[in-house]
Amino acid sequence: LAALLKEGENVRKKLASRSLSSEQLGDKTLFAPLELDLSGNKIGDDGIVQLSEAIQENRSIRTLNLSHNTFTDAGLKVFAESLRGNNVLTSLNVNHNSKVSTNGIKELVKVLVG
Repeated sequence: LAALLKEGENVRKKLASRSLSSEQLGDKTLFAPLELDLSGNKIGDDGIVQLSEAIQENRSIRTLNLSHNTFTDAGLKVFAESLRGNNVLTSLNVNHNSKVSTNGIKELVKVLVG
């Protein structure tokens, strides 16, 4: 996943540096993902920490669904910290993560509105 996110960012940078439009590229146009649905993937704390590292480098994902996973407050806190300064992500779903408490959600909100 980290490699995929990084590659999407590299493609975007290459396109921007060459000032090519989608019309100029035709069928070979590549786009980084705008929406990523990782719901129900049993992502635990180790997985969300890896996602945290990847999301810091990626600036194309606007919608991220992390519902129905297995990470805890500790993992969510690491992920929240990785979102500092990310002004691209506009929608984040962390519903139905039974190991995340109200305190974990409060920490997330504190970072996001900080």
